[in-house]
Amino acid sequence: MGLYKILKKPFFGQFMVKWKNPLSDKETATWSKIWIKSKTIAQLRVWYKSTSQKEVKATVVLAHSMGKPAKGEFLKTGYAEELLANGYNVVLFDFNGFGESTMGNWMFHNDVLAVRDFTVTTFPKTDLYYHGVSFGSNWGTVVITEPDNPFKKIILESSPVNLPEFWIHFPFAYKMLKFFYVIGPFYKRYANFEEHLRHTKNCDHILLITSDADIYTPVSMAERMKEAANTKAEVKIFHGSRHALAILRDRDTYIKTVLDFFG
Repeated sequence: MGLYKILKKPFFGQFMVKWKNPLSDKETATWSKIWIKSKTIAQLRVWYKSTSQKEVKATVVLAHSMGKPAKGEFLKTGYAEELLANGYNVVLFDFNGFGESTMGNWMFHNDVLAVRDFTVTTFPKTDLYYHGVSFGSNWGTVVITEPDNPFKKIILESSPVNLPEFWIHFPFAYKMLKFFYVIGPFYKRYANFEEHLRHTKNCDHILLITSDADIYTPVSMAERMKEAANTKAEVKIFHGSRHALAILRDRDTYIKTVLDFFG
């Protein structure tokens, strides 16, 4: 556990901090919470909630970006509540090492698989959708290549095409990544997200949310992901949004875009 934390520090050290809940105690109490085991050897913290609407449209798994808020980013912006108010069940979780989850290894897609299995069991009678933001989008692309992938609609927001083209903006971390590729070349297969989209299973539709002001995952990456996809895919460009923050730039358009896509 300690070794994983040390090795991850150049990449995620500033973000793997004590989690701060953005909700009040009363708001927090409305969510069900559970610990689940991941093959990364971590215990993952999962929050989930059923819509109060009579018609349940689907269940959406939300996978957070690489940041201190972790799953809290969906709570802080009110995005999770927007989905709930519009007829969707919501499942939130923290990747290992982030938020409330314990530390695990580098195979982050196993965290998504654990949450997938939990969601299938907990909400067996609904369609399942996935929305991953940046880091969360990465590992969702691995999971949707599984033969039993249950996610019919997938949003990949601010999604890198692979790890090197993202981390090249951060010289020290980039050098560490190249070193890891030398000692563990198998990891390249997991970290080529563009390639995963050529092999998706059971996926009906993919939405790629991007921004013309994002220097880390520019529009060109979204277009490459669209071209690679072996299923219907489209790109939505938000103008002037920083990386992984489209909802803060134009909330109304963002919510409408998501609801129209899931609709």
